[in-house]
Amino acid sequence: MPPLLPALLLAAASPAAVASAVHVQAAWSRPAAAGAVGVGYAILVNDGARPATLTAARSPAARRMSLHASTMSDGVMHMAAAPALTVPPHGRVELKPGGYHFMLMGLKAALKPGDRVPAVLTVDGRPLRVEFQVRHDLPR
Repeated sequence: MPPLLPALLLAAASPAAVASAVHVQAAWSRPAAAGAVGVGYAILVNDGARPATLTAARSPAARRMSLHASTMSDGVMHMAAAPALTVPPHGRVELKPGGYHFMLMGLKAALKPGDRVPAVLTVDGRPLRVEFQVRHDLPR
């Protein structure tokens, strides 16, 4: 076997070389005014055999985009930034009202029903493009 072949085979088998098995379903957002804070919800699906970790998000529609988690404690809803979110192997995580969600801070334009909000999520260090559909009603 040529000397480089074992190294190439090892690199191809490493987790960093494997294409992400995560995809996004049912991405949606609510209407919001320009300059205000918007939200993003979606279902992250991991078809892979390893956990996948979401570590960042960005959108050209907002000055800043980040992952947040809402939790209930003693009857009071609390919200805080979440540094990461792990999607289990062959599993899914739903970002929804009252749970994990994206915050779009400093919207550059109003979000109106029918608009699509582009974003890039960072999953396992790789970009994952998504579009959030702006709607009044909850998706089914």
